[in-house]
Amino acid sequence: ALDDGAITGGDTVYFGAGGHGGLTLRGLNFDSPVTLTSAPGNRAHFDFILVGKSRNITVKGVNIWPTDGQDAMGAVLRTLTNTDAITLEDLDIRSVEAASDYPGWTQDEWLANKHNGILLQGTNSVVRNSRVMGVFNGIAVQGSRSLIDGNVVDGFSGDALRAIGEDSAVRGNSAANCVKVSEAHNDGIQSWSSEDKKLFHGT
Repeated sequence: ALDDGAITGGDTVYFGAGGHGGLTLRGLNFDSPVTLTSAPGNRAHFDFILVGKSRNITVKGVNIWPTDGQDAMGAVLRTLTNTDAITLEDLDIRSVEAASDYPGWTQDEWLANKHNGILLQGTNSVVRNSRVMGVFNGIAVQGSRSLIDGNVVDGFSGDALRAIGEDSAVRGNSAANCVKVSEAHNDGIQSWSSEDKKLFHGT
């Protein structure tokens, strides 16, 4: 339905329960938001989600974790710089399905499960009311005018939250249980300015 142009702005696409593999969305530009979500009463699962060259997409109420070790180019859910107005809500994102076992992981297990949770590189990105567990970096927004609101990052070995895009906001989140497993510099929240890929330039 997404590939053949049957979906238009304002539509909702429902995914049935169970696994749907990796989901790659490219070239989907809508005038108003299209929502991708689980069918009522179920939670669909994806191995990863990658979004590029797209606008006005909401991903809501699904589970995402790799089953074969492969993620969406460096994060379990990633949007590229050529995206706009991508919204994420009520997601359960983990490095592996059994990420709740992370308090008992060995150092080798932490390193083997080294996935970033969410990386949003486009403009006007929103991630809210989602949970990210047992990851390296939790939630990062790099595009301008982005929002990280009301999320939980539980168990991380890198940075829990990163807000790098200009005119972005971070509010009402919980970052808990940092685990030191490498020489990485760990932060609950980190931000810096950049412009033309130069650190500490811009606003």
